[in-house]
Amino acid sequence: MILGIIILFIIWISLSIIIPYFSIFPKFENNRSTKKTKNLIKELKGKTKLKTLENIYNYMILYEGYKQKLKLSNYPALYESNINKLLEKKFLSCHQYRYVLKNLILESNQFKKSEIDMKIIITKYITIHQYLIITINNSKFRVDPFYRKFKKIN
Repeated sequence: MILGIIILFIIWISLSIIIPYFSIFPKFENNRSTKKTKNLIKELKGKTKLKTLENIYNYMILYEGYKQKLKLSNYPALYESNINKLLEKKFLSCHQYRYVLKNLILESNQFKKSEIDMKIIITKYITIHQYLIITINNSKFRVDPFYRKFKKIN
């Protein structure tokens, strides 16, 4: 019985932390500008950085994220990194949210890469979770569309 629990725990850790960290996340580090992202950011760009960030966040929360997080049928979709396909999908995982969000923020040409920090945490479900910390005029904002969080943190 205990051996079975240990084996299940090892499988869970492998599927939720080790495999995603080394096989999924590296694919999402390059920023990709496409015709679709350029057209989308024209609609979302505000007069200020904060308004642009709010518009992008409000667009991103139209996707289903945390509501669908435990569906096994979504697991193969975790490997999709084509930004055009991601913009057409209904479900995005946290790393895909972060990837699309970062691309749209940079596409606005209002932000520098140095104003965007990625945070990786281990959740209470013992899985990796990602979100962004965005700096605007010495204020920091936690932007996490997966868990529907947009808040000033200092």
